[in-house]
Amino acid sequence: MCGVNAPRWTGLGRCWRNEGSCLDRRCRWGRGGEISAKETPPGPGVFIALARFRGFDGSTTRVRATGRSATAAKTRLRKRLADMQQSTTTGTVTSGTRVHQLGEVWLSDLKREGLVRPQTLDTYRRAFEGRIIPGLGMLLLREVTTGKVHRFLHSPHTWQRR
Repeated sequence: MCGVNAPRWTGLGRCWRNEGSCLDRRCRWGRGGEISAKETPPGPGVFIALARFRGFDGSTTRVRATGRSATAAKTRLRKRLADMQQSTTTGTVTSGTRVHQLGEVWLSDLKREGLVRPQTLDTYRRAFEGRIIPGLGMLLLREVTTGKVHRFLHSPHTWQRR
C-alpha cells in the first residue's frame, strides 16, 4: 500500500521498498512506488531500475535509472526519487522539478518580490498557462533539451490563437 498505515522508519521510506504501486490511490503524495530492476537488451552489463512517483499535484510519473548492476541502478533510482521528493516538499528547484512547477515558482517569486506590476504578472501567467504548460509543462527539467524546445517553438500549435 505504498506506506499508508505502515510503520515509519528511517531511510527513503517504505514506499520505495516493494510495498505496492503508486497506482494505488492511497499512495501518499511525494512518494515512490515499488522499485524493479532488470537487465536491458540487447546485451549484458546494463540494468534499468523503474518506479512510479506520485507528486503533490497527484500526477504519477515513471522514473528510471540505469547502472552496471541491479543494485547500482536501484541506488541511483532511490537518489533520484529522494531528489524528486525534496523538490515537491521544499519548493526548491531540482532536475526532478517539472516545467509547470518551475513556472509557478518563478511567478510567485515575481509577485512576492514586487518586481513587476500586477497587470504584467497577469500577462506572464496567461502566456505561461496558455503556451508553455500545454507544450512543455509536464517535462522534468532534466528532460528539457534544446531539441524539445526547438520543436515546441516551431510547432504551429504553439502560436495559434486560443
